[in-house]
Amino acid sequence: MQQLDLEAEIGEIRVALLDRCEKLGVIVAETVRREVDFYRHPARMSRDELTNHCVNYLRFLSHALDGLADYDTTAAARTGTAGARAGAPLAALLDAHRIGSRLVCAEVISGAAARPQIGREALIRTTARIWLAQDAFTQAMIGAYGVENNRKLLAQAAERAALAESLIEGRFVAQTDLPEIAAKLRLPTRGPYAVVAAECPSIGKSALPGIECKLRSLGIASAWRLLPDVQVGLVHLGGDCKLDRLERMLSDTATTRVGVSSRFDDLAGTPDAVSYARIALSAERVDGSHVAVFEAEPLTIAAVSAPRVMRQIATTVFAGFGDLNEKERGILFATFRTWMKAGGSINASAERLYCHPNTVRYRLRRIEERTGKSIGRPRDLAELCLAFEIDQRLA
Repeated sequence: MQQLDLEAEIGEIRVALLDRCEKLGVIVAETVRREVDFYRHPARMSRDELTNHCVNYLRFLSHALDGLADYDTTAAARTGTAGARAGAPLAALLDAHRIGSRLVCAEVISGAAARPQIGREALIRTTARIWLAQDAFTQAMIGAYGVENNRKLLAQAAERAALAESLIEGRFVAQTDLPEIAAKLRLPTRGPYAVVAAECPSIGKSALPGIECKLRSLGIASAWRLLPDVQVGLVHLGGDCKLDRLERMLSDTATTRVGVSSRFDDLAGTPDAVSYARIALSAERVDGSHVAVFEAEPLTIAAVSAPRVMRQIATTVFAGFGDLNEKERGILFATFRTWMKAGGSINASAERLYCHPNTVRYRLRRIEERTGKSIGRPRDLAELCLAFEIDQRLA
C-alpha cells in the first residue's frame, strides 16, 4: 500500500473521530467520574466542566492523527496547572487521561470495523499515534502540575511559617483571629498544646529535620518555625499518652538540647509557653538527656514570668554572697535546693548530700546570716525559695 493511501485512511479515521468528539466526550466524562474517586464529588469538578475537558482532550488526540511530529501542548499545561490549583492528585489526572485514550482507541477500532476500506496497517498506525500524543500530553501536564504544585507548597509553607511566628511572638490581632490561624496551621482550636524549642546545631540549620511528618505519623499535629538559634514547634497533645510519645520522639531524634513547655489549653498562651520551652532548653541536665520539660509549678512560673524584675529580686536577696568564691557559693546554694526538694527535712537532705545533718544545719544558718532572712519565718522563706528558683531558672 502506498504511503498516500495509508495517510488517507488515517485521515478518514481522524475526521470520523472529530465528528464524534462531543458525544464521545460525554461517555469519557461519565466513565472517569465512575472509575476515578477524585471526580466522583461534583464539588471538585462539575459535570459540565469535566465533560468540556474530556471533549478538548479528545480533539487534541484527533488532531494528533495528522502525523505532525510536534504537538501543541498548551492545553495540557493548562490542565496540569488547573489540577494542581484544585488540589487534584496527579494520579487522578493521569487516570482520567488514560481512560480517555483507552476509549478513543476502542472507538477507532469499532469505527474501522464498519469501514472495510481501512486496512490493518492504518489501524495500527492510528493507535500508535494516539498513544504517542497521550504521552506528549501527559508529560506536558505533569511538568506544569509540578511547577504549580511546588509554587503552592512554597506559598503554603511560607504562610504557615508566618502564622506560626505570629503565635510564637503573640502578634495576632485579637482572640477572634486564633481559630482561623489554627485552621490554617491544621491544628485543633483547643488544647492541650505544648511548645518545643530545639537548639539549632548551627545558625539557621534545622535541629529536628522532618519532625512535623514524624509527629504526624504518630497522630500528633504540629506547626514549626525555624529561627536563627532555635527551631520552635507548637504541638497539639490529645492526652497524656501523646505527651509521652512526643518526649520519646524528641529523645530519639534530637542531637542537640531540646526544651518542652508545660501543657496549656489556649493558643493565646503560646508566647508564654515559648519562654518556658526556652528556659527548659537552657536548664541543667543532670541525667545527660537532650530533652527537658518545663515544670509548671507556681514558684517556677513566678520566677520566669518577668525576667528583668525577677533577676533584680534575686540580686537583692543574694547581695550578701558577693565575697564568696564560686565553690563556696555553689555548696550553699546546692544545700538549700536539696533541702527544698526534701520538703525541709534535715536528715533527708543530709542523706542526699552525703554529709552529716549538722553540716546541713550549719550551711542553712550561713544562708540566713548572709541574706538576713530566717527559714523559720514564712515570708522570709517564701522570698528565699523564690530567689533560689530565679537563680536556677534565669541564671
